[in-house]
Amino acid sequence: MTRKTMKKILLKPSAALLSSTLLAGCGVMGSLGPSSHSINYDTPQALIEGEFSEGQWVDVLSSEHLNPFSRDEAQAPYETLKKYCEEVQEGNFSQKEQGNPFYGQNPENIKQKTGLFECISSQDIWYARINTRIHKGPTRVEGAQGFYISASYVEPQAVAKKWADEKQKELKEFQRKEAVRKAFSFAASVDKKSGQKVCTISNDIGVIDKVVGNKIKVHVQGRVDSKPRGYFFDRSRLDNINGNTNLWSYRKKDEYIWSDSAAWGQCNFEL
Repeated sequence: MTRKTMKKILLKPSAALLSSTLLAGCGVMGSLGPSSHSINYDTPQALIEGEFSEGQWVDVLSSEHLNPFSRDEAQAPYETLKKYCEEVQEGNFSQKEQGNPFYGQNPENIKQKTGLFECISSQDIWYARINTRIHKGPTRVEGAQGFYISASYVEPQAVAKKWADEKQKELKEFQRKEAVRKAFSFAASVDKKSGQKVCTISNDIGVIDKVVGNKIKVHVQGRVDSKPRGYFFDRSRLDNINGNTNLWSYRKKDEYIWSDSAAWGQCNFEL
């Protein structure tokens, strides 16, 4: 075998490897080189709409890795908006909400570069949401998986309202839980007697069989797992006022236990 022939044979695997690598990169609609996005815009909204309003395909190789051919496009919205904020407006760019995971995964920390971002500078405050949309349907390469990435401008008033609404919901939930706690505490302090229906804060239900001092023997009849903790003491939930069994299901039990009286509160239910 001549040296020339041997050289040709040795080159074949390398050529095949190069060919397959190129196909893996270009066949799934990914970028083939560094993405270039301009920051020469008068406003952040114009930049976002001009550069990132249309989704760009990002190919995902595994739970940890993006296709190298798609990596630049995946990072482009974050890197470009950050550069505009910090270099053009001399501001501070920070993430306020993480992005949606890719099927519960986070290849190359993509969640840290997607989601809601805020730019604060001496001249402006603005928000952008970098979105990922999972691709469903056929791709140019069978079995390929990935997502489209884009960005949208978010009005500061909309962000402020959303956060205010979330805080209001948190406050209402705190107030509800506090009311439930107080209602249970009062119901648990009531004098108990045999035949009385009682419930725990964890939604166990039963009937008192015997009372001895601060101990009670309870015939436990079941537990309501389908409702929030403290359900039978939550007066804000209209469906529990009459203890209508049609509005909740329970896991049946039939056991007798001794328990502290303070762990059970007088309640109303019908089985």
